[in-house]
Amino acid sequence: MKDEYIKYENPSSLEGESLLNSKGKTMKKLEDIKKIAVLGAGTMGPGIAQTYAMGGYEVTMWTRSESTREKAIASLKAQLD
Repeated sequence: MKDEYIKYENPSSLEGESLLNSKGKTMKKLEDIKKIAVLGAGTMGPGIAQTYAMGGYEVTMWTRSESTREKAIASLKAQLD
């Protein structure tokens, strides 16, 4: 992979700036994002959801399995106790 395709920027350095999608169209600004979707409630999903929720975002966590959902809910409750 050529260096010109590898670009990393600290997200905090982007605050207040518009982002561009892969087609070059303007996306929302970082501070405009209020809702987060977490796909998967396995090992990492509940922690990711909790981190964003504690940061003030409205979070929706999606999973295919009812048992995984129940484990995620129990994990979140245990972290908040």
